[in-house]
Amino acid sequence: MEGCDVVFHLAAFAGVWSSDPEISYKINVVATEKNFQTAQRLGIRKVIFTSSAANIGPSEDGNPCNENTIRKTEFFNIYEITKALAEEKAREYSRSNLHVVTVNPSRIYGPGRLSESNATTKIIKGYYHDTSRIIPGSGKKIGNYVYIDDVVNGLFLAAEKGRPGKRYILGGSNVTFKEFFATLACVTGKKRFLLKMPYPVMMTSA
Repeated sequence: MEGCDVVFHLAAFAGVWSSDPEISYKINVVATEKNFQTAQRLGIRKVIFTSSAANIGPSEDGNPCNENTIRKTEFFNIYEITKALAEEKAREYSRSNLHVVTVNPSRIYGPGRLSESNATTKIIKGYYHDTSRIIPGSGKKIGNYVYIDDVVNGLFLAAEKGRPGKRYILGGSNVTFKEFFATLACVTGKKRFLLKMPYPVMMTSA
């Protein structure tokens, strides 16, 4: 970070499971705090911390969530838990004179390395190559999907205009799983028969 003016922190362990139960905490919380400590020591003007919209949680009343939504449901996995803890660290350092802005992307899709953090694109690829025909639950659940270029633009806007200690959702379109796969069928020209799989079965398989 030496000689830098603004730092973008995007590194994370995005998996929901690991053979090392401490890996998520070590990378998503401890290493993130070390980044804040280093930035503070070097007098960095601003840190943009990339968290996740998953922290905000699902809507309870059918209305869209926003940055001020208070999560009432338990976290679903260790990734969400550690990201929430990291956000607490971001707010803590903002109170100690480090300008930290948090961004919360939703389900990102677009070109890039097919890793745990690019899961939506993996689903798109699986549909296109006919290696996956699963639709979660009834297909009626709504999710938010955002294109990678819009996330990048959001990161730069956070660096330019973001307020310290605040968080900003980087989102796109709210669509159901049925709408999502219908769009894939239209764009790819490939209409697939999809198997509806209950969430408990999916979680057990995963």
